[in-house]
Amino acid sequence: MVKANDAKTKSNYNKTERAANKILLLLICLLVAVTQSGCKRGGAGEDGAPYQSADRQYSDSSREKAHEEEASVDGLTHTVTAGQSLIALKDIYGISIQAIKKYNPEVSENKPLKIGQKVFIPGSSAVLKARRDSYTKNKKGGGQSEPEGVEKLNWPVSGTQISKFSPASKGIYIKIAPGAAIKSVAQGEVVYSGKMKGYGNLIIVDHLNGLFSIYGLNAKNLVNKGDTVKTGSKVAIGGDKITAGYSKLYFELRNINSNTGEPESVDPLKYLKAEKK
Repeated sequence: MVKANDAKTKSNYNKTERAANKILLLLICLLVAVTQSGCKRGGAGEDGAPYQSADRQYSDSSREKAHEEEASVDGLTHTVTAGQSLIALKDIYGISIQAIKKYNPEVSENKPLKIGQKVFIPGSSAVLKARRDSYTKNKKGGGQSEPEGVEKLNWPVSGTQISKFSPASKGIYIKIAPGAAIKSVAQGEVVYSGKMKGYGNLIIVDHLNGLFSIYGLNAKNLVNKGDTVKTGSKVAIGGDKITAGYSKLYFELRNINSNTGEPESVDPLKYLKAEKK
């Protein structure tokens, strides 16, 4: 009877975990859909009239503000070649159109870019270069090889990995000290901060290069949706529960699939620096 009850409990737990994973995937898909959707915009006239958008106007002051933000964010400058558009840049760098437009308010996905035009692409320059090289290689050879030489990310917390990644688990669990500082693995923008069934206090960071990092089971979230974070920024206090003197962090990375345009879970160990022994 005990074994039967244990099996039933495990089955119910697995169903709950699967449901939570589906909800999380739906949330990220929704966020990607929102950040990658554009709105039609008219151009500025010869008299310097503001750029018109469905939800904002781009004036000289807004362009100056974008350039100021650009100066404080890592990234690279792309020189446009023949036939390239914002959609092409999205495919090349694996970054949302909205993220590109944030730092280049004068551009629009509804018109081709000018040859020689400079467009700032936010994100880790090492990652962006690797994605560009991989895209060029795949375009020529039709392959699907992983980009090489991508800069490894810092671990989100000091601790010990206590579970392995699998397509079913989606992420990994890290054994941590109660109250440990949870840090962003790279710079980006907080796109979710709240509670989610199965994950407790949860934070999702969009790193503006196609990569999302997820931090769950937090005792307290320290950032809000819309906040900009740097590499190593403290985003949460870890450990919503203490068992046998330790707590756990749920950590997950999702990358935008270049073929489907949807986020998919990836093995964090392929992106994180080797643990110090």
